[in-house]
Amino acid sequence: MCMTWRTNSRETTWRRVGRAHVLGGLELAHLRFDQPSLPRTLRDTWTIAVAEGAPHHVWVRGRVRRVEPGSIILLPPNEVFGAEQIGYLAWGYRAIYPTTEQMAVCLPGFAAGIREPTRLAQPLVHDPVAAEALRELHQRFVAQSMCGECSATEADALERTLCRLIQTIVNSHSAIDGSVAKVHDAALRARAYIHEHCTSNLRVSDIAAHVGLSSYHFIRVFHEATGLPPYTYLDHVRVARARQLLAAGFPISEVAFLTGYSDQPHLTRHFKRAFGITPGAYCRASRGQSPSFGARSLL
Repeated sequence: MCMTWRTNSRETTWRRVGRAHVLGGLELAHLRFDQPSLPRTLRDTWTIAVAEGAPHHVWVRGRVRRVEPGSIILLPPNEVFGAEQIGYLAWGYRAIYPTTEQMAVCLPGFAAGIREPTRLAQPLVHDPVAAEALRELHQRFVAQSMCGECSATEADALERTLCRLIQTIVNSHSAIDGSVAKVHDAALRARAYIHEHCTSNLRVSDIAAHVGLSSYHFIRVFHEATGLPPYTYLDHVRVARARQLLAAGFPISEVAFLTGYSDQPHLTRHFKRAFGITPGAYCRASRGQSPSFGARSLL
């Protein structure tokens, strides 16, 4: 099913999230923003999105880039992404968030091979035909999620269509590029350490000591390499882990404990800041409960 929440008091700002009945359950979102900026963040899944609404700027790979309506954004897991409004017009995305396992189904042998410091060559793909196909497929996923029903035949057909589209976008427009500048080795080791110990009471000094740098030098190196300060990155890793556990059916209070937060309200604050909705609302959307549609018409 699909649910909608306002992310602030402005009428044109909302997030509609749901889960399509393909690839074992594919998370999707329809986003509309009318605010000056979205803070830099990251997801533990892939992001494949088509831009809608007004042109806007995004921050990715250490650069600010202009995004036109119809551009496709293609990001592997843990890629830092931020956005900024141009002028005063709303912008948004139709996005799907495949896991690495789901991408491996669509692209056998490709998704599992994406490892730092090798990255996709193009975070932005300009292909009007593929963008329109992605937009139409996303509309079908939203309709399917809203009605809560999907026959096995329909699900198989949608899954095949999605896999062919992902193959077109990735293989034709964003091949792996080994020439991309390498991420500092200390930042790579720090990232791995953070992911492994994210539920512990980590301090920046602990991570810096692990990679053999002073705290000051480590913070600078890590920020330059990833686009986020170490503790902010740690928080995003924790909320991403929390999202996985919530989707798997764990109670919110237990998820807070398992991901290193002091209590449920602490998790809720960080989760809402990262994803724009509360853990409870995310659980209801993931499990197909209590539909709520209060937004204006879609972009």
